[in-house]
Amino acid sequence: MRDVADILRTAYPERKWPKGVLPYTICLIAAIFHPKISLKWARESLRRYCTYDATPAKQELSMVFRPIKESIIDSIPPIIDNNWA
Repeated sequence: MRDVADILRTAYPERKWPKGVLPYTICLIAAIFHPKISLKWARESLRRYCTYDATPAKQELSMVFRPIKESIIDSIPPIIDNNWA
């Protein structure tokens, strides 16, 4: 997520974007009070690196993916226009 924030900070310098990462313990405490996150989910999901292999989509469906930076930047205008953030 830090990489995403760095991209957004460059593309939208007038907005405030996160600059750091919350410590694991604080995230666990926040999960206790969050209505949609359980402590169990937080323990199982935080500190894990998540990757996806798109090779089957490329090979079997001949999909061509946009660059990550472009996708992230293009996703922001609708979020701002609809006051989702």
